[in-house]
This record gives sequence, C-alpha cells and structure tokens, in this order.
Amino acid sequence: MIAFDFSGRVALVTGGANGIGQAAVELLKESGAKVGSLDRVASSAADRSVIADVTDRASLRAAVEDVTEALGPIDVLVCAAGIFAPPMPTVEVDEETWDRVFGVNTRGTYAAIQEVLPGMVSRGYGRIVTLGSVSAFEGVHDADLYAASKAAVISLTRTVGRDVAKTGVLVNCVVPALIETAMASELSGRQYQESIAKIPLGRLGKPREVATLIAYLASENLSFSTGACFDVTGGRADW
Repeated sequence: MIAFDFSGRVALVTGGANGIGQAAVELLKESGAKVGSLDRVASSAADRSVIADVTDRASLRAAVEDVTEALGPIDVLVCAAGIFAPPMPTVEVDEETWDRVFGVNTRGTYAAIQEVLPGMVSRGYGRIVTLGSVSAFEGVHDADLYAASKAAVISLTRTVGRDVAKTGVLVNCVVPALIETAMASELSGRQYQESIAKIPLGRLGKPREVATLIAYLASENLSFSTGACFDVTGGRADW
C-alpha cells in the first residue's frame, strides 16, 4: 500500500460525502490530514462536515470559512463535486440543464479554487486537485454536455496551474474513466456498456483507486508537475 504523510495538513474536499470525494476524504484522513467535507449532505468520514452548495458563492464562502476556523488554513483542495447530465441528444439539451451541469462541474470548481487559492499563495504552499473525465477527450454517446463541462475543468486546471506555478501552489487534474459510483448508475444502458467495452482492464474503476492518485497529487511527494492531467482510466485513454 502507498503511504502518504499529511500530518499537520488541512484538506477540503468538495463533493466529499459520496463517491470519489468520500474516498478522498477517507484516505486523506487515514494519512494524517485534518479533513473538511463540503457537500449538499453531511459526511460522517470528515473531521468537519459542512452542508453547502458549490453553485452558491455565499454558501461556498461560508463553508470555507467554517472549515478554516475549525481545522486551520487549507493546504489541500480537492474539487470532486460533480453531476452527470441526463443522457440526451445535442439538440435536446435545454438551457436549464446546461446551466445546472456547468454550474456544478465547471463554475463550482472555479469558485472553490477562487475561495481557497489566495490563502495558499500567501502562505507559499498548496495543492489543488480537480476532477476531469476521459469523456472530455473522446466524447460519450448522448453526453456532450457533461464532456464539455469536464473539458472546461481540464482547461481551467492547466491555466491556473501555470498562472501560480512560482507560488508554491501546484494545480493538477485527475482524469478518470467510468468509476463505481452513484453517477455510473445514471448512465443509459448503452453508455454503460460502451464505457466498459473501451476499458482494456475490462472493469470499472473503484473510488479508492482514484483517491490514491488524488492523494499523491495532493501530497508533498509531488513537486514538479502543475497544470497537468493524470490518467486513471484502466488503459482507456489514448491521448
């Protein structure tokens, strides 16, 4: 087992009550970090669980302040909050669905970074990990909205990572294929089967497997990568 040492570090995970976010909360805590979870439901795994919505800036800001007051300045931010759009053809995507998916996946990630980044820069240290998707590179049937929102996250990560490269803050993106989470159950049967068929390892990934990569990118072990994408796709990625 890979061991990480987050002793003395404070981490905040958005979307920390379920799926990949919950797995990240658990692993970071096991590795010695004080961990806050920001989600629309409570997390029993976190040291500090705050119910908040990443699409509501006032709610998000209050949550960051709450975690900081309870646990200390935030050293690690994991942006795992995300939703999947209902499967639908391009011409059927309405503005409400567009706004909801981009609001959580893209704007929510950007807002969380904006709230935490200044403190990291002022202290000269930080690790930010975002969640992209392999669909951003290759597309998924009837899921162009989700793919576009994750492509925006990847672009954002690359840009912010380079912008703050000399500050001691490293910003990187984890790019999973389909993972065994509640989100996977939202796929249509065709999307689900197509996704598995594209994975050479022949199975879905597990949240803990993604969390292990997140923990590495969030650790002091990482020192020479920023604005980069890291594949955890079971061999599916060809970029």
